[in-house]
Amino acid sequence: MKNKCLESDILRFLILLGSATIASSLLFITAGNSSNCAIFYMLAIFLISRYTTGYIWGILGSVIGVIAVNYFFTYPYMEIDFLRDGYPITFSGMLTVSLITTTTATHLNTQKQDALNREQMLEKINHFNNHLLSAKNKEEMLNLSISFLSELNHADVLFVPNEYQNDSFSNDTDNHFSEVYTDVNDPVIKEYIKTTLDKNELMTLEREEIYYTFLPISSSVHKWGTLVLYSKQPQTNQMELNRLMIPQLSLSLEHYSLIEHHQTLLMDSEKEKMRSNLLRAISHDLRTPLTGIIGSSSTYLEAKEYLDETNKDKLIHGILEDANWLLNMVENLLTITKISQETALVKKVPEPIEEVVSEALMRFQKRYPKSKVIVKIPDEFLMVPMDATLIEQVIINLLENAVKHSNTIKPTEFTVETKQSEVSFSIKDYGQGIPENRLASIFDGSPISTNDKNDRKKGMGIGLTICKTIILAHQGRILASNHPTGAIFSFYLPIEGGDSYENK
Repeated sequence: MKNKCLESDILRFLILLGSATIASSLLFITAGNSSNCAIFYMLAIFLISRYTTGYIWGILGSVIGVIAVNYFFTYPYMEIDFLRDGYPITFSGMLTVSLITTTTATHLNTQKQDALNREQMLEKINHFNNHLLSAKNKEEMLNLSISFLSELNHADVLFVPNEYQNDSFSNDTDNHFSEVYTDVNDPVIKEYIKTTLDKNELMTLEREEIYYTFLPISSSVHKWGTLVLYSKQPQTNQMELNRLMIPQLSLSLEHYSLIEHHQTLLMDSEKEKMRSNLLRAISHDLRTPLTGIIGSSSTYLEAKEYLDETNKDKLIHGILEDANWLLNMVENLLTITKISQETALVKKVPEPIEEVVSEALMRFQKRYPKSKVIVKIPDEFLMVPMDATLIEQVIINLLENAVKHSNTIKPTEFTVETKQSEVSFSIKDYGQGIPENRLASIFDGSPISTNDKNDRKKGMGIGLTICKTIILAHQGRILASNHPTGAIFSFYLPIEGGDSYENK
């Protein structure tokens, strides 16, 4: 790069001085007057200062221009004589004017170049900030920064986390400019990394023909780590830009950490609220059937001699119904325990929708053989990442909720649809709907109540809470709404994302 710039300056220097000499010669030959020849050289000197880099070319052009005027166009011709009467003052004035012109033009040129460099720097910083804003997490911020700095400095870049963890990583692109290798466990490199981060200062190192730049990534709260730039060429040209970019990265990381902390607090608050609601729902949903079992069994034992077989069967049937209800409740409690532990993972594996729905319906029909469900599933084969057992539990809970609270003999409609990047599951009943004041808190664990006096033991608050917990663990969403003749419960699962989810 420097060689090309030097070659360009030399070429422009020779062309402009040569052009001034040719123009002066033509004027001298045609007019026989040399008094204006100096003007051509002064113009050439100005252009040299304007279109070359540094002061040296303008100064050199000034000296050569004065000598050329004296040699070619001042009597005695083809001789250098600065001692004739009046000539020293003339040539000194010409040289002074030329030097002033050179200095002014070069200074203006330097200012223009500085302004252009600042504009380019601001543009790159703005571009860098836009990249940081587009990042979805801290790892993506670091990867974007690594790639950007690698391109900018034509160097390889390595991020070394604080405390010298072994999970340092470089840019994933193929742009390894230097094609050299560095070892962060090297004692010298390791010491520079530590010192850079401790002092929060940019440091450079030349070692074994490799040029290193150490950039600390830290804020007033966190010391994230150190970015190590290394190549066979020094990164001096972009050093100031590197200094400006690093604080932007640190601030972005700090900002994202604050967002993560805030989200964690909100999640903790939501978990605490859900836990409180769950306990309230459990107390309601367990106490009612247990009271029924105790009451029916006590009546049977105390009055069995006075009861006929029909009444005995009613009591036994009531006990069986309440016991089954409690069994279902225990299954739900085991489900929510599975996904509510701090260390628990919801394993999401691509599962065929048709098989998951079929299994859930089969389990539901065993419990409610008289209930009718109309199922609509897309014809195409569809795989969705999920924990199949948990999603089946959600479907069963929502179907049970529709059957128990709709108070209608009309069939329940179960519809599965694909909507862009997610799959929707909708359970639609034709009952009495959900009270408007309950729609906003339907999934918070509060027991569902209706006007039916016999509905006192049908609280599905815990079941709906479990549904919400499972769907959120799958990064999905669940909704409840009314239609003109009933209620609709819908949940949505993302089609992509087969990784594990930690319920934190």
